[in-house]
Amino acid sequence: MFRHRRSALSARPRAAIAISAALVLVMAFAGTVLGHHTLPSASFACDPVAPTGAQTGTVTWHVDDWTTDPTGGQAYATDVYVWDSLNGSGYIFIGDFAFTSGNYLTGFGGTFSGGTATTVQIKVDLKPGTTWGDGVASTGPWFSGTISRATCPTPTPTPTPTPTPTPTNPTIPCTPANGCTLPTPTPTPTPTPTPTPTPTPTPTPTPTVTPTPTPTGGVEAATATPKVTPPATSTIGSPQAPTGSSFPIALAGLVVLTLGVLLLTPSSWIARATRRCR
Repeated sequence: MFRHRRSALSARPRAAIAISAALVLVMAFAGTVLGHHTLPSASFACDPVAPTGAQTGTVTWHVDDWTTDPTGGQAYATDVYVWDSLNGSGYIFIGDFAFTSGNYLTGFGGTFSGGTATTVQIKVDLKPGTTWGDGVASTGPWFSGTISRATCPTPTPTPTPTPTPTPTNPTIPCTPANGCTLPTPTPTPTPTPTPTPTPTPTPTPTPTVTPTPTPTGGVEAATATPKVTPPATSTIGSPQAPTGSSFPIALAGLVVLTLGVLLLTPSSWIARATRRCR
């Protein structure tokens, strides 16, 4: 019984060693299988620029590296081909890319129009005849999943405003409450009064009173002595005496003439005439 127990104890280290070796082999094999590959992905957005059934879509694709450890150049690849397939059709070549020291951590990608397609798939592989930077050959191609285009939102129609009818029934007053819009009254301009000019009064001429000349009297023929004739007490029916600046001159001439006649007449003739008068 002691020998049996001792043999059982000696078998345990051998089993542990065998399991450890198996794990190392599995991990090494798994590293070979899972390493040195790419991780393509894609998204398919809708561009609602057309009516339902004719929308287009934009495909955004991206490829990541399999590792973030560039030891031995295992993260680098000089020629990485990329293709796309729309609606399950044949693959179309997109371009030749590379994993370098500048993008092995972020990867690379791009966009293109998917047209009216509804699904897309991305395929990636190394260029035939090339290897990874550490000399490992390609184990691809590698594929993204089949991506369906996002559901396009239904465009919301723009409501058309309904015009408000203007009531034509004369019995219904037009007020904002019943949807009637009253016209804005046009203000009537107030006329500006024109000032009436004040007439200038015309002065009335004052009549000029002509003074009545005062008679100067007459000369008696018999005595040759001037006799003053008093002015008439009434002017009704009596002629007015001559007026003007020539009347005194004529009167003086008449006096001079009378005196001349008296002085030049012979005294005998005067005596004879005196006796006759008696």
